Amino acid sequence: MVDLGEGRILWEPDEVALSAALGQLAPVQEEYREIIIIGAGPAGMTAGIYLAREGAQVALLEKAVIGGQAATTWMIENYPGFPEPVSGLDFSERLQKQTEAYGAQIVPFQTVTAVSRKGAYQCISTAEGNTYRARAVLLALGARYRTLNLPGEERFIGKGVHYCATCDGAFYKDKTIAVVGGGNSAVEESIFLTRFARKVYILVREEHLQAEDISVKKLQENSKVEILYKTGTRSIIESEGRFAGLRIADLGTSAERELNCDGIFVFIGMEPATAFLKGQIELDGNGYITTSAMLETTAPGVFAAGDARAGSVKQIASAVGEGAAAALMIRDYLRRT
Repeated sequence: MVDLGEGRILWEPDEVALSAALGQLAPVQEEYREIIIIGAGPAGMTAGIYLAREGAQVALLEKAVIGGQAATTWMIENYPGFPEPVSGLDFSERLQKQTEAYGAQIVPFQTVTAVSRKGAYQCISTAEGNTYRARAVLLALGARYRTLNLPGEERFIGKGVHYCATCDGAFYKDKTIAVVGGGNSAVEESIFLTRFARKVYILVREEHLQAEDISVKKLQENSKVEILYKTGTRSIIESEGRFAGLRIADLGTSAERELNCDGIFVFIGMEPATAFLKGQIELDGNGYITTSAMLETTAPGVFAAGDARAGSVKQIASAVGEGAAAALMIRDYLRRT
């Protein structure tokens, strides 16, 4: 999300929309860097810090918002070393400042379209017509939560609409919330949210939950939980510019009603930003990048870290850890080759 001021907000804009809105265009160029990092979120910037500190020439290519999903998080309460909550934007700005202080270059408005090996180098092409050559590449592409595509949903992200219970659940102590989804993530996160919330509604489109039996049993035994089967979402209710509830529908009868709640948590899956890698690097069935224990992909010299990597746990702290680990793996790779 990019807040341009005066009520103008862009949600994950492409490079053309973002450049047009800001009146900026990235220059067409062909450059060499020892290491190219694709993505300037917590994983990418952490790797940039580690590698640049050792004197490597590092460039980070970012297509949208520097900081990634972390930058759009309203408040971060569970990151080690921050006893007071920090806004996602503030956290991302601090990380960017530290990354650039060590000499790593962050290049905005760069949408990578291909990564291929030519001789001794990895070649990275962008939609803007730029080409970069590097000895090693780190894919820190991130992933985005699937949204409900409801009117007003983007506007209330972090202020009534959430996609991470671990990140934002504590804001709803003794309040009423709704969870959208019926799979393992929705069930497990709903159980977690009962630690804080007074009441948890679970909105399930199907006639039953599609989660592990042991988790379903635990959920059904919780007195704070009420499951609404065959229920869809229609719109967000707002009052005086604030989130005030959800309009829902019975999918059997089409009857609609208002559900009073203080916030909603959406768990209907995630989408890694890896579509351009199909046919170039091995992905799992859900589009996530598969790696070895050394975080190297099936393409020699190309590594992956963070939310787009298969097996990642989608937390800021873990993304930072993977970024640091990937930097060390890349350093060892460059020493060997």
